[in-house]
Amino acid sequence: MEAGTIVAVYGAGPIGILIALVARHAGAAAVVITEPSPWRREVAADLGFTVVPAGSTMAETLDHLTDGEGSDITFDSAAHPSIAAELTAVTRVRGRIVVVGVYKQPTALDLQAVCFKEQTILAVGVYTPQDVTWAIELIASGALGLDRFPTKSFDLKDVAAAFDATTSGQDCLKVLLTPLSGKADA
Repeated sequence: MEAGTIVAVYGAGPIGILIALVARHAGAAAVVITEPSPWRREVAADLGFTVVPAGSTMAETLDHLTDGEGSDITFDSAAHPSIAAELTAVTRVRGRIVVVGVYKQPTALDLQAVCFKEQTILAVGVYTPQDVTWAIELIASGALGLDRFPTKSFDLKDVAAAFDATTSGQDCLKVLLTPLSGKADA
């Protein structure tokens, strides 16, 4: 990613927000996020990202920011068929589409647009040791501002409450389980 890049992110879950934070750290001129959940849109806005308003589309928001050119890089962290149908339309000529989310079934993608717009499609399935090292360095440096990332911790004995928190999607993006204290009655 180069400084000045326009980035589009589908999905404001933990992966989408982390992608947006890293893009901003790498010098993106703008990061636009779309997300159906009002709470997650609010989190993205509070973190300083441009959020597609309810009732609008990624294409409309990008058109305003890019004079109709589209994003330089589009990340799909949501993996929903309706999103796959939009990816080529919101990405500029010779832009990149990065599929991060894992689709549950084969999904249609406009390959004609990929050819005509000379777009590149990348998929992310695993991470290299260099990726992990870089992630650790980013976390250790505090460069991403992860202290503002909505996280909740639960004792291992409260695993049911942890699952409820993660599936409700209302007050945390990431749930952490802490080991039991080692007490016999725990």
